[in-house]
Amino acid sequence: MTQAITRRSFFALTSKAVAGALIAQPAWLNAAPERQLRLAQVGVAGMGRSDLDTLVGHTSVRYTAFCDVDRLRLNGILEHQGGGAGFTDYRRLFDEAADEFDAVVISTPDHMHAPIAMRALRLGKHVYCQKPLAHTVAECRALTLEAQNRGLVTQMGIQIHSNMEYRLARALIQSGTIGKVREVHSWSDKDWGGRDGWLQPASDPVPEHLDWDLWLGVAAWREYAAGRFHPGDWRRWIDFGTGTQGDMACHIVDPVFASLELTAPHSLWAEGPQPYATMWPNRGVCHYLFPATDYTVDELPYHWYDGVNRPDASGFELGEERLPGQGSVFVGEKGNMVLPHIGTPQLYPRDRFPAEQVRDLVRGLAISGRNHYHDWVDAILGVGDARTTAAFDYSGPLSEAVLLGLIASRFPEERLEWDAAAGRFSNHAAANAFLTKEYRPGHEVPGLS
Repeated sequence: MTQAITRRSFFALTSKAVAGALIAQPAWLNAAPERQLRLAQVGVAGMGRSDLDTLVGHTSVRYTAFCDVDRLRLNGILEHQGGGAGFTDYRRLFDEAADEFDAVVISTPDHMHAPIAMRALRLGKHVYCQKPLAHTVAECRALTLEAQNRGLVTQMGIQIHSNMEYRLARALIQSGTIGKVREVHSWSDKDWGGRDGWLQPASDPVPEHLDWDLWLGVAAWREYAAGRFHPGDWRRWIDFGTGTQGDMACHIVDPVFASLELTAPHSLWAEGPQPYATMWPNRGVCHYLFPATDYTVDELPYHWYDGVNRPDASGFELGEERLPGQGSVFVGEKGNMVLPHIGTPQLYPRDRFPAEQVRDLVRGLAISGRNHYHDWVDAILGVGDARTTAAFDYSGPLSEAVLLGLIASRFPEERLEWDAAAGRFSNHAAANAFLTKEYRPGHEVPGLS
């Protein structure tokens, strides 16, 4: 079972998570800036290939090792990169080649983020991990504490966090453009939920190029089924992914968290269908109540919608305009801000925020984008004032809030009271059972199981 989450010190982090992520200077700033960073990557296709292609664009990066359970993908990237050590088992990567790399990029299905990241951290490796940071709340807390205690440079793969659009949204909110915020609504039109015909997929032969046991990793054994798990549909399954909310809320909730400097919610409750026994629901609504901050009117009601669900936009003063397919709306004292995913923030009502005035305001804020990946590299190498702004002390609590919503979806219409310091629901023993999970025998990880 993953590590118990009772250490009260953890949420001393979250009260300062955003400010610390944006201000604190990493200890590695004294490192020689000409040093080259040697990288290993676990998961090299899909988003992993995008991660790799961006990181190799940094002049100080050299890839030395790759790992993927699919040998076709692994061989393809080895050929593309012109060499490097290749592994199908991440444990062998760490056991046999740890001296050959300084940092690890993790781009696997969600259920393997924490096991790989914990092994890396315990070996003193800096970590870039795709979102969500982990598959359970307990894993998020364990990784956050491990990274903090070891003083390593970390970054979660919410790369839009560093884009101009999201940085501008934060500046607009914190400069008081729409006043203090009363409530926020966020949504995604994606459908990473269950399908009736998929609940008991037929067993198929495992392709020769795929190590199915390693793909399952810490998850319980099940038979392989073609087109149901690997390579793309694992997000739908409770054992491997985190549905639409886990996939997209980490992106879309991020500018809400950062702009308002949110900490852990007091309480939350969900509407919609319960998950299938093995798959996430294909639509849902989750309501949170967050503690007040300097940028909110009072405690903040926050609402997440996915699938076909949308907020009622009639009170947002949009005129004839419509909400985008994904994004957030901040409801403020002086007006409202719609932040598309991914797009420039829009202020409403339009007659209160004339275009010329908004242009002057944006010019005055002088916001520009950053390279999320390269900031991680530069922070490790000690280049200038480089720092990561989605380090685990920020992205751990962010991921935790998202994962709490998935737990709430298991108990529709039941209000869950969250005791952040204790790391448990104070009113719901059944919900507490989903804060952690069992690892499959033979795949235990020190610090997690």
